[in-house]
Amino acid sequence: FLKVTNQKKVSQIFQHEAYALDYLRERKIKNLPQLSFEKSDEEFSFLFQKTEKNVGRGVDLKLSKKHLDFLWDVNQATLKEKVYEESEFAYYVEYLKNHMVGFSHEQRSVVRSGIQIVEEKLKENNYVYSFFHGDFTPWNIYFEKGEIHVFDFEYAHYIMPQYMDVFHFITQAAMLGKKAGVGGVMHEYRKNYKKISRYVEQPEFTYICYLIFIMAFYLIRTENATEKYEREYNVWIRVLRNLTQRK
Repeated sequence: FLKVTNQKKVSQIFQHEAYALDYLRERKIKNLPQLSFEKSDEEFSFLFQKTEKNVGRGVDLKLSKKHLDFLWDVNQATLKEKVYEESEFAYYVEYLKNHMVGFSHEQRSVVRSGIQIVEEKLKENNYVYSFFHGDFTPWNIYFEKGEIHVFDFEYAHYIMPQYMDVFHFITQAAMLGKKAGVGGVMHEYRKNYKKISRYVEQPEFTYICYLIFIMAFYLIRTENATEKYEREYNVWIRVLRNLTQRK
């Protein structure tokens, strides 16, 4: 598939995605799109990738061992020990702290509790971070000959809490794939908890990190227009409340 743009901002996204693919290939991660070229001329930028996914192929909303094994391989290949302030995650936390004007008083209280939990832990000592796909969802994954293939790395990050992609997958599969609310999201989390805990040392803490990230990400993406994703924020914050109350 070929992506074309004449917008500078989108061109930078193309470059970012190409770099992410090169970064993972250098670390021997398999089953990524074949990047044929990424280049720009005076007017247009191009990103050409090749995959074996057929148009119209269905998606699987179930989190499997193969999904988790792929994320395990990525995690192990990209580990970095950093102080909290050097992580990309710290930027999103700080942004969320300063842009909650569209949230109710109760919602702000829940989010602050989540932020307090992650900052206390991440600031305590150096922490090990890793690569984050950023949009690891059923729609960006397919299986060919029994092997998992992953694409669409335009939201990739390099110094983020480990395994946040796991929680993006189950949350998005529930909310978008199954049109679930907070009850459905929590059901998917509990249903997959035992499987996840074989890979993720602290599932609830990591889920809290993810929820803080995704709220900040959407605030940035929409220039703080919370009304555009009111349903999503309501679900994320209510899931966050459930998790923080269990801590």
